[in-house]
Amino acid sequence: GNFTVRRKPVEGLGLACEGRYSHGNASFSLADFGLFSALAYESKASMPRVLEHYFPGWWVYHSRIADDNDRTESKDWTTFYEFSDPENSTSVIAIRGTDSTLDVLSDINIWLTAALLQGFEYFGPWMMSSVSQAVDSWSKRVRGPEETDDHFSELIQWVHMRAASAKGKRHFYITGHSLGGGLAKLATLDLTMPAITFMAPGVGRTWYGISGHPTDKTVVSSLSRRVVTVQPSHDYVSRIDVQLGTVVPTRCGADDPVTCHSIYKAGICPILQMCGSMRRTDLVLPCGQCPDMCS
Repeated sequence: GNFTVRRKPVEGLGLACEGRYSHGNASFSLADFGLFSALAYESKASMPRVLEHYFPGWWVYHSRIADDNDRTESKDWTTFYEFSDPENSTSVIAIRGTDSTLDVLSDINIWLTAALLQGFEYFGPWMMSSVSQAVDSWSKRVRGPEETDDHFSELIQWVHMRAASAKGKRHFYITGHSLGGGLAKLATLDLTMPAITFMAPGVGRTWYGISGHPTDKTVVSSLSRRVVTVQPSHDYVSRIDVQLGTVVPTRCGADDPVTCHSIYKAGICPILQMCGSMRRTDLVLPCGQCPDMCS
């Protein structure tokens, strides 16, 4: 069955409820971006129906779907969608998170340097400046000859091409859950595109190995201004690396890291439960996604 999330006043409930991102005469809430991130997991058959349900009139402008069983010469394993609003003036690029063995391996590959540096921090912050370059160099040798950004090169090319072609006349947002959120941050290192992510690893150290200008402090400054990460309690993935930008905590009622990494149970549902629909109308969701709100 389904359940209805009613509208309710959000004044005084904090950033999770009051944060808004404009598009035309309307605005997005954090929960809206959570739903866009969840849409990236939909099948080709279900996508039109679910997209129309949550965002009437929106359509898929572009999609890139990786297939483990049909690999081309490209090393890029990302799956992402660009959704357009009915007025064709706003786009949301949503990147699928860890959804296969291939994704998991690439996840480890990209964040290897950060994980190693995180381990060194236990010996004290005095080690960081002296070992960061050495660890980055060593982890690249461990990964092999491939460049890290080869794994999401088509995503980077698409995001940069779209941003350049719009010439400031179109609103762009990028979002993603888990690994998808981490890639949303990395794909926009030298852009001004807002990145709204869920349970995503940080990029405070990882950007060092991705950027062509690893000493450029403006990258950190830019990410800090425009990146948002929703971070549930007991979620481990969003505690990998250093988070830059705004961190919005949510409460996960479960104690296990799997449930607390779920885009619905630990991200969308707690926000809707606290904030209501945050739309001009009520919002209808399946009970299976937010069972605690159906009881």
